[in-house]
This record gives sequence, C-alpha cells and structure tokens, in this order.
Amino acid sequence: MNEINRVYGYCRCSTNESKQDVEYQIKELVEKGTKKEDIYFEYQSGAREDRPVLSRILQDMVKGDSLYVTDITRLSRSTKQLCSIIDFINTNKMRLVIGSLDVDCRSDNIEPMVEGMLKMMAVFAELDRKMKVYQINLGLKNAVKSGNIRFDDNNLDFNNLLIINGANKTGKSKLLKLLERGFAGEVEGFFVNNNRVYKGDFNTIFVGDYNNFSTDFKLTKSNIFKKMIYDDILNTINSHDMLARVNNIFNIIDQRVNSSLEKDELLKDIKFNINIDNIDKIIEKFTEIYIEDYLLDDKVTPRSLLRKLLINLSLYQCEKNSLENIIVFIDDVDTSLDEKEIFNLIKTLEKNKKINFVVSSSRNIYSYIDNKSCVYKINNDILTNIVNIDGCIKETIIRNEYIKQGSSDNFESFYEENEYLINEEDLNYFKNNIIPNLNYQIGLLYSNNLNSEEFEKIIITKNEIEKLYLKIVYKNLTNVDI
Repeated sequence: MNEINRVYGYCRCSTNESKQDVEYQIKELVEKGTKKEDIYFEYQSGAREDRPVLSRILQDMVKGDSLYVTDITRLSRSTKQLCSIIDFINTNKMRLVIGSLDVDCRSDNIEPMVEGMLKMMAVFAELDRKMKVYQINLGLKNAVKSGNIRFDDNNLDFNNLLIINGANKTGKSKLLKLLERGFAGEVEGFFVNNNRVYKGDFNTIFVGDYNNFSTDFKLTKSNIFKKMIYDDILNTINSHDMLARVNNIFNIIDQRVNSSLEKDELLKDIKFNINIDNIDKIIEKFTEIYIEDYLLDDKVTPRSLLRKLLINLSLYQCEKNSLENIIVFIDDVDTSLDEKEIFNLIKTLEKNKKINFVVSSSRNIYSYIDNKSCVYKINNDILTNIVNIDGCIKETIIRNEYIKQGSSDNFESFYEENEYLINEEDLNYFKNNIIPNLNYQIGLLYSNNLNSEEFEKIIITKNEIEKLYLKIVYKNLTNVDI
C-alpha cells in the first residue's frame, strides 16, 4: 500500500454517545493497524441507509484507500446497502477489511467466490435482524426463553426432581395424575427425556388426596407399604420353608377334621383342605398397623398424618433403593407438611439421586430450591419456567436503557442493536448482586397468578430495575404483560 493511501476505521452502535460507548470496536481496529484519529463512529441503526458518517467516509475515500470494520453487521444490516458498498469498493480499487476477512481490490477485481460470499453474508446479516425482530414479537427473544412441557407432545424432560408450583390446586392434581399414568405406560406415545415409556418401565407411587388410606397401610399385594417395607424384608427370609411349615400345621388340622367327618354317614363326603400358597395371604389377614401405639383407622387418623407417613416411606425408599426406576408423586405437599418440614423435604430430595420425585405446591418455595431450573409454574395446563436467565437479564438492562433515553426507535430494533454490548461481566454482576435479592419475589410470581394491580401491591422491590426484571420474568412465565 502506498504511503499516501489512507486507512479508515468505522464503528457503529444504535444509541447516543452519552449512553453507549464503542471502545471495544475502536480497540480492535487499532490492533489491526488503524490510527485512532482515523476511526469514525456514529449512533444509528444498521438497517438505516442514510447514515451521514458512513456516507462521508465513502465520499472521502479514493483509489487505494482501505475501510476497516469489526463485523459485517457494524457496516450495515441492509442487503441492498451492503451490496452497494461492495460494488463501490471493487469499482474504485479499494480495500475492505471485515474482522479477519480481507477483501483487497486495489490491484485486481474482487474474486467471484469472495464477492458471492460477501453478498451471502449481507443476506444473512439482514435475515438475522429480521429473525430477531420476529422472535421478539413472538416473545421468544424479548428476554427469556421459557421451558415448556406440553402434553400434546407427550414428552417430559427432567432429572430426579420436578417441582410444580402454582395457585391452581385442581390443575396441579390433574397434571400429576396425567404424569403418573404416563410413567405407568398408560398414555400412548408418552416419552421421558425423549425415550418412549412402556408399561413396567417405572414403578409409580402417588401420595395425595387420591390415596385410599384404608388400603395404603395394609400389606396388600401391590400397595406402597408392602412395596417399601414388607417385600424388602420378605426377600431376606426363606418364604418357601415358612409356607411348608405353616402348611404342615394346617395338614395336621385337616387330617383331624376329615377323620371326624368320615365317621359321620351324612358328612363323610365332605373334606377340608387348608392350603396357604402365598405368604401374603397370612400377612393381609392378620397384620394390624399401629401409629404411636394407636391402631391405624382411616376414619379417625388425620389424613395429613397419613400423607406424612407415606412421604416418609418414600424417603425411606430413597435410602433402601430396593426398587428400580421409582417415580414418587407428592401432590399438594402443603396439606401434609408445615413450612419447616417442606424446607427439609426439599433439601432431602435435592440430595437424592436414586429416585425421581414430582412434587406440587401452592406455597412460595422457590427460595428453598438450589436448582431453580427444576421449578415450573403451571399456567393453563402448561408447565413453564425460566431457563434462559441470561436472556432475561439482557432485556432488563437494555429495556432500562431504552426507557431512560426515551428512544424513538422501536424496542425490537433497539434490543437487536445493543444486545452484543452486554458481556459476561455484566451478566455475572446481575446474577450475583441483584437476582439473589429477588428469590422471594420470583417465588411469588411462580405461586400466584397476578394482574397489574396485584403485582404493584404485592411485589416490593428496592429499585426500578429490580421491578423491571420481575415484570419480564412474569411475562415469560404467563404470557401476561404487566
């Protein structure tokens, strides 16, 4: 390159200079060899073609000059304008450097392959902008992607623990029963973590108002009590030998009874044969269960106590783990346990890695839970949660700036132009210094359905950015804009 040839640097952002800097773009251009005094910047949308600073640079450039930009989107997001700039560089024997791509037309025309690639990049830059705007309008990009479990797809994604939160008790119970049927293989085409579920794949245990406590605490063939305690013990003894000894006793009784019957002409054709072919028959007939020295009676013993016992049996099974692929459903845990007991239960379930638990609650328990991604809000029979916290933080910061500036641009364009400015340090600061103070308020959003008036009354925050973050979270949980 000749000494008189000049290297221009161009930076662009969408907001005004007092609110947004372009230092990182300037730094990158300087590192590529551009003099700082030859770097120009402006604050305009990349979709606009009437940008005075860029127009002036192109007017001032002469044959042999170079134009440096950090990224093709900084140059333009209009396919038409980008193609026009490329033709201008090529026709006037100039050089265009876009990031690491060097398009040098000073000694020869641009290669057809390079020209085609640049124009494709132009198309994708414009397409990217349009897709972002489209996604924002759908509520997909406008802060947070919500994780939905939609049962028209019949697929459930979760590991070990799923907590369903919300004010709709009937909806939660209905959903848990549907999940139980799915895990039992009774729902056609039901998938867990994208694997088809067949009958027998999982052992399901349900604790809720649907329980028939008069049978749940009897050692019948398939109930929870027998599964969790009796079967485990029975496996440690020789039931065949026990049955043989019991039947030997009954054989002696049979012989004496039948001997007596044979002596009577009228009864001689009657014979007795007492035979126990299963140890369960003895257990079912003769076992009585006592709680604190009182005989268990479904009509007298409080249901909350019975439910608590079933939950404790489930936790006991966590330690024993004698059954494989167990799914324990605890419906409306609030009716069985107090606040402290719920907290202790959640901490226990979080440590458990052997059994899967699905728990529903109407209380604000969000702050108790370490892994927030396992908490879902039930809303219109769909489970939603916030899985992209970074997206939520980004919209909060950008929307706050948008409000402060009173920008005349529509928000979608403003967001798209400024998203890249938020770095990892910004996100970590928000996560470490702002969100931990909002766990209780976020829990209120999960456990309640609020209108705008209720939100203002119930949700108390220290500042506007906290309230803005919570509004964005709630909108993405419920699709309700407050």
